[in-house]
Amino acid sequence: MMRAQADGGRQSPRFELLWIGLLTLLGLLTRWPYWRTIPLPGDETNQATLAMHIARGAILPLTGTDAYTGPFFVYLMAGFYRLGVSDPLLGRTLLMITGVLLVPVIYALARRLTGDWRAAGVAAALIATNPHLIVLSSHHGAATTMMPFFVGLYLWWMIEALDRDRAGWWLAAVSAGGFALQANLVAVLPLAGTGLWFAWQAWHRPGLRRRWWLWMAAAIVIVLALSAPVIVHNLFFRANTLTQLQDRGYLWESNPTLQTYLFNLVRLVLQVGRQTAGVMGGEEALGPLLGLPLLTILWALGGLLVLPARARWLTAAALAPYVVVPWYSAHFGILTPVRFTAYMTLLLSCGMGALAAEACRWVEHRWRPIRLAPLGLALAVALLPLQGLSGYYAYTLEHGEDGALVEDLAHEIASVDPGVRLFIVFSDAMLAGLGVPYIWQAYATMQGRAFEFVPLEQVLGRLYTEPGPALILCTPEEAARLSEFGVLDGYEPVTPVDADRLGYRLYRLDPATLHRPDFVFTGERATTLQPGLVLNARVGGLELIGLEAPPTIARGETAALTLYWRRVEPMERDTYTLFVHLLQPDGSALVAQVDRVLGRAVYPVNAWGQAEVIVDAVDLSIPADVPPGLYPLRIGVYRYPSLERLTVPDGTDNAVDALVLDVR
Repeated sequence: MMRAQADGGRQSPRFELLWIGLLTLLGLLTRWPYWRTIPLPGDETNQATLAMHIARGAILPLTGTDAYTGPFFVYLMAGFYRLGVSDPLLGRTLLMITGVLLVPVIYALARRLTGDWRAAGVAAALIATNPHLIVLSSHHGAATTMMPFFVGLYLWWMIEALDRDRAGWWLAAVSAGGFALQANLVAVLPLAGTGLWFAWQAWHRPGLRRRWWLWMAAAIVIVLALSAPVIVHNLFFRANTLTQLQDRGYLWESNPTLQTYLFNLVRLVLQVGRQTAGVMGGEEALGPLLGLPLLTILWALGGLLVLPARARWLTAAALAPYVVVPWYSAHFGILTPVRFTAYMTLLLSCGMGALAAEACRWVEHRWRPIRLAPLGLALAVALLPLQGLSGYYAYTLEHGEDGALVEDLAHEIASVDPGVRLFIVFSDAMLAGLGVPYIWQAYATMQGRAFEFVPLEQVLGRLYTEPGPALILCTPEEAARLSEFGVLDGYEPVTPVDADRLGYRLYRLDPATLHRPDFVFTGERATTLQPGLVLNARVGGLELIGLEAPPTIARGETAALTLYWRRVEPMERDTYTLFVHLLQPDGSALVAQVDRVLGRAVYPVNAWGQAEVIVDAVDLSIPADVPPGLYPLRIGVYRYPSLERLTVPDGTDNAVDALVLDVR
C-alpha cells in the first residue's frame, strides 16, 4: 500500500507551486477551444435572462429557474450585470473560471489523501484533460454544472478539517456543500455519505470532538441558511420540488421495477466508465469501452485499491448512495456529459494518481534512473482522451451544431429596429432550430428590447389588438401562414447565414397591410347575414346572433356547427374560450363537448369591431354509443385560465340553451 510522504513524495513548496501552475494552465488550454460555441448554447441562457431581470430590480426570486435549484448562481450573474456586463453567455465565463480552478482543487485533495505530489499531479492532469468535465464544467453556463467544483472544495476542506483537527475547515467544507446543493439537489448523495464518514472520523480527533455539538450546530445553521430560499419557496408558494422532479421523465423513474433498476444500473456503470476513460459518443454498450478505455477503467479500479485506507472509505461513502439511484432515476446518457455523475470522476482520478505514484516508487527501488517513467506514462495516457474531445468538436462543426452563427446572428438581430416589437414564435418547428428560443430571448433581454415568446396564433392576436410594426422570428412555413394576413419582408442580415441550417428567419411586418381574417364580416356582408337559427343571446359583452346546425345527425358522425358572434360592449384583454356542450336528453350529464379560443385563436375578442360579425365554425363529434334521441345543445364562453364563465342572463348555468340536436 501507499506510504504517505515517502521520499519521492516530498518536494519544495516552490516546485509544487510551479507544478500546480503548469497543471492549471493545462486545464485552461484544454477548456479554451470553442468554450462559447460548443455545445450550442441552450437553456443555460434562461438563467442569464433571469439574472438580468434581477439586476434591473424586476424580480427577486427565491430559487433559480427550477424549484429544486438555489438562487446563488443567478444572483452572482446579476451582480456582474449590475456592474455593466451584458453578456448572455456570462454563465460560461463563470464556469470556465471554476472549471479551471477545479484542477488545483483536486491537486490539493489528492495531495492530502495520498501525501504524494506525483499522485496529486496525475489526478489534477486527469481532471484537466477529462473531456466530460471539460465540456460539462466549462462549456455549459448553468448552475448545475458548477456542482463538481463545489463538491471538490467540500471534499478537500473536509480532509483539511480532519488533518488539522480544526472545526473552521469543516464549516468551510459545509459552506461549499451548501452551494453544491444550491447548484442541484443531487449533490445530497455525495455530501450525505461523506458527511457520515466525517462524523465517524471526527469523533477520533481531540479538537473536533471537544466541542462537537457546537460545530455541528453551526454546520446545521449554515446548511439551513443556504437552503432557506428553496425551503421558503416551497412552503409559502406551494411549490413542490419533488413533484417537479417527478414530472420530468428523464429524471424520474415513474414505475420502478427490478428490471428497470438493473437496466438503469448497467447504464450508470457504463456512464461512469465513459466519464473515467474520457469516451465521447458511441453506442450505449461495452464495445466503445474496449481497448485503451478499458485499460483506463482498470487503472481507476486498481487505484481505488492502493489508496490509503481512509481514502478508500471516503470514496466508498461518496459512491455508495448511487447504488439506490437507478431505482428512482434513469438520467444516464452517453452522448453528452451527465452532470449528476460528474463528481465521481474527482475521486476516481485521485485513485488513479495514487496507483501512478505507487508505480513510481516500485520502479525507483529497482531502476532509480527511470523512477519517473510511470509518472510520464500516466501523464501521457491522461492526454489521450483529448483525441476524443477533438473528434467531438470536429463532428459538431461538420454537422453545423455549434453556436458561432447563432451567437453572431442573435447579437445582430437583437439590435435591429430597437423600438419595434420582436415576436419569437413558439412552435415545435422553431424549437428544432439552432439556439431557439433561449439565445434569442437572452440577447433581447440584455439589450433591453421588448419581445414576446408566444405561439403563432398569439402573434396575430397581438398584432390585431395593438396594431403597429413588428419583427417576427419564425420558420418559412410559419411566415407563409402569417402572409395570409399581411405582407412580410425577410430581413437580410449582415452576418452570413445558411438559412437551411438555421431553420428560421427574421421577418418585418408592414402594419398597413394587415387585414382582417376571412371569417370576419363587415359592412353589407355583416348586415345581410341570415343565420338558420336566430338567437340574439347575450354572453357577457358579446352577443350570439345565430347558429346553423344540421336538422339531424347520426351517431358516430360529426355535426358541423356555424356560430355568429358580435361584440356589443368593450372587452378586457383576455383569452375567451368558447364551449359547446351536448347534454343527455334530460340535461343531467355531458355527452360531448368542444372547447376552442374564440376568433379561431388568431383574432382576439378585444380586437373585434362592434360593426363586425365573426363567423365561427365548430365540429362536434357525436359518440357512437349514445342512444337516439333529442339532445340539448348549450353554448357559452369562459375566461382562460380562470375558467370564469361570461354571464348569460337568460341561460342555464351561464350558457345559452341554443337548440335540441336530433341524434338518430
